[in-house]
Formats: sequence, structure tokens, C-alpha cells
Amino acid sequence: MSTRMKSMARVPLLLLLLPVLPLLLPADSALAAAPRLIVLSPTPGKVVASRVPIRVRLELSKNSRVFRARFLVNGVELNFDRRLPLTTRRGATYDSGLTVAGKRHLHITADYTFHRESGSHEHRTRLVERNVQVEVFRPPPEGVRVSAVNAGWKPQLDDSFDEMPTTLDHWNAQRDDWIKGGIPYSNLEGAGYATSNVSIEDGVLKLRTSNTPAAGYPTSTGSINSHHVFEYKYGYLESRIRVPRCNGCWPSFWMLPGEDGWPPEIDIFEFFNTLVERFPYSSLHWEVDNAAGEEYRNAPLRAYVGQDLVESWHTYSLLWTEDQVQFYLDGNPGPQFAVPSQVPHELMYPIIQLAIIRGLSAPAGSTMEVDYVRAWQKQGDETMDTLRERSRN
Repeated sequence: MSTRMKSMARVPLLLLLLPVLPLLLPADSALAAAPRLIVLSPTPGKVVASRVPIRVRLELSKNSRVFRARFLVNGVELNFDRRLPLTTRRGATYDSGLTVAGKRHLHITADYTFHRESGSHEHRTRLVERNVQVEVFRPPPEGVRVSAVNAGWKPQLDDSFDEMPTTLDHWNAQRDDWIKGGIPYSNLEGAGYATSNVSIEDGVLKLRTSNTPAAGYPTSTGSINSHHVFEYKYGYLESRIRVPRCNGCWPSFWMLPGEDGWPPEIDIFEFFNTLVERFPYSSLHWEVDNAAGEEYRNAPLRAYVGQDLVESWHTYSLLWTEDQVQFYLDGNPGPQFAVPSQVPHELMYPIIQLAIIRGLSAPAGSTMEVDYVRAWQKQGDETMDTLRERSRN
């Protein structure tokens, strides 16, 4: 080895790196360690059975402290509890008054200003973000869990419309089956469907009638469905709903098969003209025997004779197994169909709509309200996702 090479070998490695250190180190030494946005609640990837608050922690590097922070979840600014000190050494924990439930993809952004304790004491503003997938579900009603299946339930859908984000992630506001757009489901209907008649206000989904024309009809109304978004076979489905009292209003909560066609059809409830009808029907449509000429059978039941369920909140539910279709009102068992050959055995999807009866004119602004929609299944019951996974294997 030459004398020159020997002398270089004794030079500390740090001195050799000095020319490139500015490229290796961040310009702001206070951010030598990247800031961290930690989601404390809800726990990412963990399923819990209640609403949980959105709680985050913002941590900076050594010798820095949070001076001011602004947080957004899916583009909506959160109003965190400001009783916490605005200036906190090394980091701060923020609790939001908002809660989250259901399966959600949260995109959390923190736009914060920090104070560097060393050097010039200047303020710097930085942006940090994080994507989190959370699952927060409520359990099904206790009575159903005990008396109907005596087994655990797996949550599949929980839309409360007052959570983050307040969007129709699981729903279509118009038909998306073999007929697209705002065309009604039945020739007995007299109004089209328009997305402008579907809104979320103060944690409630609202379906309204309108004088705005749609799909060739002089008036329009609102409807949602989960075709191609959420379909399932067997389980427990429920929704808390309030229907309006109006001439010609035909509100319903029902199901159709994911594979385009009819029947089967499950009508969890439907009112025919709520100005006259005070209680709903529950119905099951099934195919019996084409060869015998008995293609379609319909078994409507006046489920709640003598009660006035219009203009008040009620929970309408469906327990659907391979052996039966059981309806519930406010947690109490209602009509039941227990002939296995009549029970649907394919993927189906829910529909909630405020239809208008043909020939009648409902007042504009009549509103059907939905507080939440939830669905659970037993282990082994099928959804769109499980069928896709099985087809891949």
C-alpha cells in the first residue's frame, strides 16, 4: 500500500463524508426525526362493538413542541377539545367530539405549527398525513342473538349517517341493476328517482319528494340501494326509519337479488299510501314451480294491525336464514315464513325508497328519514367478498 493510501486509511470516516452530509441530512435539524401522527382511537384494524371517539397524537422531534395544530379527517376539519394546552412539549394528544362507527377508511391530515426551542426560536409549519382502515361495529340486538341463532355475529354493514365520512359510500342513489338511472321499480309508481332528493342532514339520511321531473316523470322522489356495493346471503338486517304521512306515499324497506331478475323479493315493510295506511305489510315473493304454471307466489301479511306507525321512529328488522324469513318490529318478532323452498338462497341487497303511487300526487317536500342501516352475519354466511375470494381460489 502506498504512503498516500495508508494516510487516507487513518482519516476518520466522518471527515470523508463531510462534503455529502448536507445531502444526507434534512435542512431543518429540528425535523431530523420525522414527525409522527399517531391514531390512538379508533385502533386501526381492530373491531370493537361501540362508537369510539377520534383521538390522535402529534409527536415532533427532540427540542420541538406543538404550537398550533389543525386536523382534517377525509377533508372535514375536526374541532378538538381545546382545553388541552395549545403548546405542549414534544407533542400533544387531541380528543375530538366526533365518533366513528362502521368500516371506514380514514384519511387524517395534520397541518401544524411547531416551535423550535434551540437556535432562532422560529415557527415552522409542516403537513403530515396518515391513512387508517378502521372497523367499529355495534352488536346485533341481544334478543335476536340469543333466541335466533345462539352464536356470534360478524358485522358486515353499519351506516349511521352521522359518522365520518358523511357520504353514501355503501349506497347508490339511483337504480344500478338491469335498468339504470331514475326509472321506478314498478309500473304502479308515478314518480322518477333523482339523486338531488337524497341527502344527509344532522346525522339522518333523508329521501324527499319533489316537483322536479326525473326519468320522464313529472315529479321525482328519493331512493337508495346497495346493488354491487353490499350484497349478502343470510344474516340479520335492520334499519331505524320514520315515514311521512302523505297522499300517495309508498315507503318501503325491501330486498332484491344481486343477479338481475325477479323473484325472489323480501319486503321487510311497505306502506301503501301513508295518508290512509297506518301500519305496513311484510311480504315474501318466491318462485314455486314453472312447470305447474305457478311461477310467482306472494304472501303479504298485515304485520301490525291496529297500530299507527306513521310519523314516528321504528326499527324494522329481518332475520334471514336458510330455513326461514323472520321479521321484527322494534325488536319484537312479527311475521314469519318458515318453508325452506320459499326462502331465497342467493345474494340479495337492501333498498330503501319513498315511492309515489301512480295517479296520486304527494306533496313536495314529504320526507322519509333513516337513522341507520346495519347488517350482521354468522360465520360461513356469504357476501360478495367471500364469493369473489372463493372464485379466485
